[in-house]
Amino acid sequence: MSSGSTCAVVGCFNNSKKIKNFLETECFDHKVRRRDCPCSVPYQLHSMPESRCLEWLAALKLKHPPKKVYVCSHHFVDKRPTDDNPNPELYLGYDRPAVKKRRTIVRVEALVTS
Repeated sequence: MSSGSTCAVVGCFNNSKKIKNFLETECFDHKVRRRDCPCSVPYQLHSMPESRCLEWLAALKLKHPPKKVYVCSHHFVDKRPTDDNPNPELYLGYDRPAVKKRRTIVRVEALVTS
């Protein structure tokens, strides 16, 4: 878990630290730091509203939700929660194959006595 706000969608690794680092780089078009540039940020993090808590958790299908749930703008139809589309609906990680966990095999070599 990172120290900042991280998107709660399975398989999405967008977080506030990446946005902060992005803002410190130079814009290729305007030749200024992106913090002072009129260009937009690639994504924004939106916190879960209390009134829509159950809908967001049902959409995200989280077994163990974090204390504060944030979802980035890539997962909303309108790039942010709106009245028409208030819940995250896009790229929610359902189509990702499950990671098969393998049990580690510990082999003990037999002592051969001659």
